[in-house]
Amino acid sequence: VMLRSMSSLRAIVAENRGKTVAAVTHRTVIKPLIAGCIGIASPYFWKVHMDTAAYSVLHHDDLHGFSLFALNRTEHLSGFATEWE
Repeated sequence: VMLRSMSSLRAIVAENRGKTVAAVTHRTVIKPLIAGCIGIASPYFWKVHMDTAAYSVLHHDDLHGFSLFALNRTEHLSGFATEWE
């Protein structure tokens, strides 16, 4: 999953240089994808909690590669219960 999702993300980055894009998927892909972007080895990325409908923000540039700016943000779900409440 990590290899396939990283390959897809690299293609998205290459096709959209200088643009802001959104990639939507489920946590079974998001966890290994974020891990691949910031260098967390398997199986440790499964220790990262992701709520349903949460979002995370990655930034990419040629100098630094991928940087994680936000993880598991749920403020847009105000009024809905998260999984750990």
